[in-house]
Amino acid sequence: MNVWGPRGDALFAVGGRPDEGRVYRYDGRAWRDVAIPPLKRASVGAFYKVWGLHADNVYVVGQRGVVLHRTGGARREELAGASGDLVSVWGTDAAHVLAVGGTLGSNAGPFFGVALRRPLSATE
Repeated sequence: MNVWGPRGDALFAVGGRPDEGRVYRYDGRAWRDVAIPPLKRASVGAFYKVWGLHADNVYVVGQRGVVLHRTGGARREELAGASGDLVSVWGTDAAHVLAVGGTLGSNAGPFFGVALRRPLSATE
């Protein structure tokens, strides 16, 4: 599980179960499930990292290269060109966001990075 938030009444937590990734939001009083849009990537069982610029601009990355991006309350899957697990995401501003991941022992090497440049594709 990973937690990020810009302030105490706007926290996000990510993780997963064997059958689906989970995202939660804390509003200062209680944790609530966040609806995940239907994903184009099959069998995403975990989200590994959450990071954002502020409460209305949040990235979530996870298994099979999945990237969820929340802007203005709407969440959507964005395709970053990665198929391996993305395990971390961070940036300095909206134009400079980087996700990294990897699978030890893979033929492509243990780690890779994906620059999440605007705009990302909503379709493959």
